[in-house]
Amino acid sequence: MRFEEMLRRWKAIFTGKPQDYEAFSFSYPGDEPADFEDWCENAALLLGLLDLGRPVLVVSSAHVEIKTLPWGASLPISSQRNNIGQPILALNGASDDIPDIDINGTSSPGPSIILGMGMKADGSLIPGAWPKSLPGKEIFTHNAETDPASNYWRNPAFKRLAGREFDIGAPEDQETNEYPDVKQIIRSMTDKHDRYVTKILTSHKHWPLWFSPAIPAGQRTEKQIEHEMYEAFDYELEHHDPFVLVSEYVEMFYEYRIFFVAGKVVCGAGCIESFSPPWNDGEAFDLKVEKHRNGSEVVKRPALIKRYVDFAQKAIDEFGRHDPAFLHGVIDLALMRHTDNASTSARPRVEIGVIEVNSARSAGQYALRTDLFVKALAEAMDAEVNGAKFPGERSV
Repeated sequence: MRFEEMLRRWKAIFTGKPQDYEAFSFSYPGDEPADFEDWCENAALLLGLLDLGRPVLVVSSAHVEIKTLPWGASLPISSQRNNIGQPILALNGASDDIPDIDINGTSSPGPSIILGMGMKADGSLIPGAWPKSLPGKEIFTHNAETDPASNYWRNPAFKRLAGREFDIGAPEDQETNEYPDVKQIIRSMTDKHDRYVTKILTSHKHWPLWFSPAIPAGQRTEKQIEHEMYEAFDYELEHHDPFVLVSEYVEMFYEYRIFFVAGKVVCGAGCIESFSPPWNDGEAFDLKVEKHRNGSEVVKRPALIKRYVDFAQKAIDEFGRHDPAFLHGVIDLALMRHTDNASTSARPRVEIGVIEVNSARSAGQYALRTDLFVKALAEAMDAEVNGAKFPGERSV
């Protein structure tokens, strides 16, 4: 669906309703959304459910007030983020009863769109919020501690599928046999590799990846490692007690995100932040990728995308063999080039690897066929509510 058509349909739904249209388009005055990609993703989810004939309840994600700024612009302001406002629209026969909702720290002003079945407390999907209880399995879980996709790094399959050497460490004084002290992990990694990358696993995504400087393998001093740990983590380890993934540095090319539901790949798109669902070319697995994320020309690589899809399904199956509940989420892939021997005559090794896996609940869609994702979710929810197994559900 093109952007112009998406915007026309959105306006037809919300214009003239009791609350200000701007609060539900994330817009300043005019038609151009303030957060373009987020608006497109919300609109694609909403319209996808309506096109399936599903009941949809739209509620405010907080008690939203429209503030008029000194220069005349209107802006939706949420002063009570952890509360749900009143129902705005009940579409396709949805009940306007508010289900028992855990808003889970949502910070975005504007609507949360409740998507799914009978719109009470029976498994509704809520981007940005989530019912406190669901029957059976959770499809869009908000619990990062128990969600199998969010805990991909604990799954033994990740070790083989990551496409790079890595290990996981714990903060000092919290190390275990399974997760040693992170300093020990860094020392072991730098004994073999010139560079390494750290990723804090259990914090929200506010803490970026950290890339070490290049120092010949085995030549880092303890003082250098301690300084690098301070640069990488600052106070984060002390105050949040997260686990840390320490990996060898590899160059990543053509990053790609694949959505999977009920253990099966459904659709995907290149990780191109300037694209959103209206920029899909009609393919279930969009063919557009960037060689370097946010810094290179967009190209189409159909043969590579086919390899990604095949790899993703095999990876999901392997994750599922270790954890039968590993059924729904997004898996991010890339071509990974090992660089330690780049200065020698040997040709650097290149392979497909899993960057990470996450819940689909808050995953960016890029140029996704969102309608296919929504259809797969609806079918999975039908199976859940009716007490049937998901298509392809694994035995526990």
